[in-house]
Formats: sequence, structure tokens, C-alpha cells
Amino acid sequence: MLSGLLRLELRFPTAVPCSNGESNHREFLRQLVTIDAEAAALMHGKNESTLRPFTISSLRGPHKRSSHVWLLSAGTFNVRLTALTSTAEVLVRSVFQYSREWQILGAQFAVTGFCDTPTESDWALTLTHDEFVSAAVFAATLRRDRILLRFHSPTAFARSLSPAGPTTIHFPEVLAIFGALRRKFVEFSEFTETPPSVEELTSYISLGRYDVHTRRLSFGAHNTGRTGFLEDVELLVDRRASSELVDWIHILCRYGFFCGMGVSTSWGMGQVRVEPHEDLVSGVLSKYKANSAVAG
Repeated sequence: MLSGLLRLELRFPTAVPCSNGESNHREFLRQLVTIDAEAAALMHGKNESTLRPFTISSLRGPHKRSSHVWLLSAGTFNVRLTALTSTAEVLVRSVFQYSREWQILGAQFAVTGFCDTPTESDWALTLTHDEFVSAAVFAATLRRDRILLRFHSPTAFARSLSPAGPTTIHFPEVLAIFGALRRKFVEFSEFTETPPSVEELTSYISLGRYDVHTRRLSFGAHNTGRTGFLEDVELLVDRRASSELVDWIHILCRYGFFCGMGVSTSWGMGQVRVEPHEDLVSGVLSKYKANSAVAG
């Protein structure tokens, strides 16, 4: 499992739409096609509703907002990519390794490197699935009955299909949160055990305090828009829940750091992590420090 940052340097001042995650998705696939066209097709899937084993963020970096565009000047930017399977990680790393430029909506960037360890960025992390589960269970021992989810980009959920299309909800709902997380864990995790059902998980969880607002994103190439919520959502875990069930609740919430949450996570939506994030990485930082010491 990989969460890495592609480091970019803007070549000249320009403007890009605030909703640029879809463009980063398109550029990632363009880069991947030059490396392995068949793999790019498999990563993309048949349509936008396909579960994908990766996520991509919107552009991150210094900007000034003017209406619906970002005004970019000289500076260092990054795009965050995650990979949920071993195959996806190899492909994402190949883009990290071979890309020399990054282009979105007329903005041109030089690729200056990438980082994949928490010693370089608190948004970077590389773990095996077993290491991740162990780290999440360790984090659960620190704060078992409360989980703070911080949503860093608009998040929405597809509830069901109807003749008019999918029903989208754009507020925090416990069933939607754990339905989305469990679905991706079951689809992509290489961990040998399967989490309990959504009904069992959510029977011991309730919403605590939440402080959210909504924002609408426009996806130009598809002439669509989506509204999602951001900021903090607190989950309360019933103390009558078994230790195993509490562990699974924490594992799935922490899995959101890699898999994103809800719809359009490969277009910049659903960027989320449990705070304090340090609880997850504290158990694995020693590995990076040890490796650095050996390399030195």
C-alpha cells in the first residue's frame, strides 16, 4: 500500500480550475499509457463508477483564488497518489520514476521528484497490508471509543441506483461511511481476514460532534458537478463492542487514508484521514529511521 507525493515545479504563471482532480486523473493515465497501455486500461476501469485501486488528489500548493480558478505563480506543488494493491503500487511508482513533466489544463510542471515516507511528508506512507493492519490495531489501543475523521476534500456517497440514476448523499452518515470503506477493503486488501458486515459494524457506532460545510466541484470534461462535505466528523464507539469489532472499526477508518471515501476518489474527492494521524505512523516510523541509518 502506497501513499506518495509527486513533486512539481510550475514552469510559468497560469490559471487552472479549482476542480482539477479529474485533470490529474487524466494526466496520470496519459503518463501510464506511455509505460503500459494495457495496465492503464485496467487501472481506469470501464466507467467512473468502477472501483479503482488508486486515488489521486487535486493539485496542492500556493495559489490565489479568483472565482472558480486558481491563479498560480512560481512555486512548488504536489499531487498525491495512493495505490491499494501490489500491482497498482508498481504502476504508480513507474509514473513517479519515469515522468519528467506534468500537464493539466494548460499548466505545465516539471516533475522534480516524489516522496513516499512519513519522514518527508505526513501525507506519505508505504506499508504492506499486514503492517497496515498491525499499525491500525496499535492506534486503536490509544483511542478506542472515539474516532475523528477529517475530510480534506469534498466527500459524497452513492446510496443506490434508481431509474433517474444514483442517489448521492453529501453529509456524514455512518452506514454510508462504513459501506464505502468496507467495500474497498474487501475488493482490494491483501489481508487474509474479512471484516464484519456493515450492519454489525455500525450497530456499535454513532455520530458524535461534527462540523462540516459543503462545496461543489465541477468536472468539465464530463459536464457534471458533485457536492460534497468537508472538515471534521467524530464517531463514537459503544463500549459494549467486542475488542475484535473495535479493531475492525479502526482498521477500516484508517484504511480511508489510502482508499479515500465515497465517490470520485480518483478525481480528488474523498481525501480523508483519522486524526491524530501520528497514531498510525508512530508504530512504523522506526522502520524508516532504521532503514535510513543502514543506508547512511
